[in-house]
Amino acid sequence: MGSSMELAIESKSFTLVKEGSMLAITERSRRVISKLVLGLTTVQWLTKAIEACTKDKKQDFFSTVREGQRSFTAHRCSNARGRYMAMEEYGGGGRRNFIFIPEEASVREGVTAWKDKVVW
Repeated sequence: MGSSMELAIESKSFTLVKEGSMLAITERSRRVISKLVLGLTTVQWLTKAIEACTKDKKQDFFSTVREGQRSFTAHRCSNARGRYMAMEEYGGGGRRNFIFIPEEASVREGVTAWKDKVVW
């Protein structure tokens, strides 16, 4: 079994499990459980995407990467509850899985905390 880490942001909890060169991210909220499994190159891309997403808060952000038969997108979004980063997995004809990482007012626990947490 690999190493694991829990991260709570607002009303969501995230479990990160590192197994060899793979990283599984599970998002749990009140009504939704969603899971993404990322390879090493996608984890490296995610780290850079999080950094770019948090660098300039005024510009739009969108990034994509391909891993075998799957592709991933990351983009900054907002709604009435605030801003967040959406990461989606596409493959086999459409969207398969997704996670939404809230940007909390306290920067330490929001999207910016992920850069340190994803590559522990």
